[in-house]
Amino acid sequence: MFGRRRRTRVRLYDWDRLELLAGFDPGWARWLLARRSIPTTPGEEPEMAYYVCAGPVATSLEQLMAVAGSRWRIEECFAAAWYRHITLAMPAHAYLSATRATAERGLRSRKRLAHRADRARAPAPAPHPHPHARPDPTTPPTGPGGADDATPKPTTAAEDRRLHNCRCSIRRSFHDELGAPPTGAG
Repeated sequence: MFGRRRRTRVRLYDWDRLELLAGFDPGWARWLLARRSIPTTPGEEPEMAYYVCAGPVATSLEQLMAVAGSRWRIEECFAAAWYRHITLAMPAHAYLSATRATAERGLRSRKRLAHRADRARAPAPAPHPHPHARPDPTTPPTGPGGADDATPKPTTAAEDRRLHNCRCSIRRSFHDELGAPPTGAG
């Protein structure tokens, strides 16, 4: 389709030009170029086309006709180039879009797998300190109150029982690990 020459019928035209007002440069002129088709069959109507042209004052009618007639060849070249470009650009765009989608999908799954692997390799989180555990007596008290913060706060009977049970269970588990019997558990 692109490499073949199409057979076209011979087109016959009448040409004429009319000089327009002069431009700013005295060495140049502007014209209205008119083209009328000459009918080749009895029922055909003539078609009119007009061009506004500019060029050196010495430009002949034949030169204007040649430039106006070359427009068709230029338009056909642009059209052929456009279709060739689109024919190659659209599949390239589709390929790049599919490649990107595949890469993004693979990246998401790799991140998901890496996240799972990181979770499996990560050490177990440090145990959260028990809310009722006593502070270590060897560390100095911290906080805005200093030593006052280390003093025990008054508690209710229910809180006392809960603290006692917690301390006893901690003592029991500690002695279970050592293998020694718990002393003073109660």
